[in-house]
Amino acid sequence: MNKKIKFLIITCMLLLLCLTVAACSSNSNYDQYDKDGYNVTVKYDANGSYFKSAGQLFLSDSYNISGLKTNASGNKEILLVDPESSVRGDGNVHMIERTAVPGYSFVGWYTSREAVVDENNNVVKDDKNNVIYKYSGKWDFSKKLEIDPNKDYTASEPVITLYAGWVKNPSVEIYDENEKLLGTYEIKNPTLGKNSVITAPYLDLKKGEYNFGTLKNAYSWQERYVSDNGGEVYTYFFDGLYLDKNMSEKMPESYTHPFIFDAETAAISNNVLKLYVNYDEQKGDCYRIYSAAQLANNAKPSGNYEIMADIEFTALTPWPNAFRNNDFSGSISGNGHKISGVNIESTASKHFGMFKSISSSASIKNVVFDGVNALIDRADRTPGARYAIVASTIEDGFSFENVEFKNAVLKISASSAIQHSPEYEVGFVCAEGYSDNLGISLDGFSAEVVEGAADLTTLVITQNGNSLKLEFPPKAQE
Repeated sequence: MNKKIKFLIITCMLLLLCLTVAACSSNSNYDQYDKDGYNVTVKYDANGSYFKSAGQLFLSDSYNISGLKTNASGNKEILLVDPESSVRGDGNVHMIERTAVPGYSFVGWYTSREAVVDENNNVVKDDKNNVIYKYSGKWDFSKKLEIDPNKDYTASEPVITLYAGWVKNPSVEIYDENEKLLGTYEIKNPTLGKNSVITAPYLDLKKGEYNFGTLKNAYSWQERYVSDNGGEVYTYFFDGLYLDKNMSEKMPESYTHPFIFDAETAAISNNVLKLYVNYDEQKGDCYRIYSAAQLANNAKPSGNYEIMADIEFTALTPWPNAFRNNDFSGSISGNGHKISGVNIESTASKHFGMFKSISSSASIKNVVFDGVNALIDRADRTPGARYAIVASTIEDGFSFENVEFKNAVLKISASSAIQHSPEYEVGFVCAEGYSDNLGISLDGFSAEVVEGAADLTTLVITQNGNSLKLEFPPKAQE
């Protein structure tokens, strides 16, 4: 019967050595156990890890041989107690701290371990410098340990040592098209870490497989990354993970990878899944846009934007000032999607529109702008002020391609600047640079007067194609 459980707390190998010497040269705990008759010791070695309480490297149980049962063969027998068993009281105190061996899972207790060596008889280690062992004699805690009652035993020399068996966790290795290893992600038991490639897998040692749930990104920047290649900027968009280096077999959303696990030796094979990441290359600083917030957060005058879904701007996510205040030289490719909810209001700037100006090198195509409200409420009195819904100026050579404006309204409110300055130009599409070659129908544009502090009931708006002329009643200069 187990009468005493003693814990040897070892903080480092040096301390372990000191305790061993003390046990041999003085009246140590082991000496006292021998005097008390508890000289049969069973040792549990955490094998490179720790027991949970206070960093214990091993746990020892000592027994008094006179209190042990004698079986039919005349041997004494001991029913060993699993260190994690609730029989010990608080099982959690004695649990193996499994994360103490990174990349490994605890799979049981073994009577023997042997370091794996290579052809040159060098001890083999993994990429984290852990010694790789092969095990034998997995212990079954339902059977009893037999010992010879006629032998002399000392507490300091265990009759048996059981070693914690550790198995290397299956992993996913990500390679690029040139078979360069980009990253390794370990499959943890039973679930994967939050920064790993796949969510919700399950490592099943009995079935010998691990299952993958929804496919996720290989890296935090996987959806898109930019590279400066010889002075030219290129953007790479994640295309998917593939099971083969030829990128012909795409990783499905649900996937099971088989491996072989031998519980008797704690050996595992075929536990590495190789995946290959593929990217679409595009020249320039490019973005794939799925929301108004995404466009607002990444707006650049020279950016290239592919619209992947209908997007709607709101008061909380307004049309980007980076477009309104700068000359746009990038591109917007709408893929037939709709951009709605654009609301802009004039400041005291000389330029007003969704874009300050659009250069001849820009490209806007295959998109519908539905519901653009442009309010002129303030203006600049200096010569050269230009106001429009789309852009104050559009350079010669630019044209829209398959672009439609619906419900685009230029609203005019009370502004002493507008009333008192004849030095401005107002248009629907643009204030300067409009021509039929722009490829925009004016059917979706209109103008209206809105209430303001000043009486605008006599304001006359005259439309001449794209251009608008505003005529206010005479008013004495202040």
